[in-house]
Amino acid sequence: MPGFEPDSVDAARFAAHLRYFFVRDRDGLGLAGPAPSVVAMLEEQEPAAHRLAERIRALLELRLGHSISNDEVAYLTVHLARLACDVKAASS
Repeated sequence: MPGFEPDSVDAARFAAHLRYFFVRDRDGLGLAGPAPSVVAMLEEQEPAAHRLAERIRALLELRLGHSISNDEVAYLTVHLARLACDVKAASS
């Protein structure tokens, strides 16, 4: 992907989030999520990142065999939006 920096701080944050997601999932722990108004704002202001987070949710649910929380999708949306911002900045 042009402009994607795998060594960026935001890429590391995304990778760490996924790592800890799998640890939480393995241990059966939930994620304390943001307020519903924050989730709605993310959906509105970052629609592409949110759609991708929903696609990741669907893939994880298929592979893991259980549902993934809206809280998890919200945090994935934040990380994906940051990565997209990095790519846009690097491309300009």
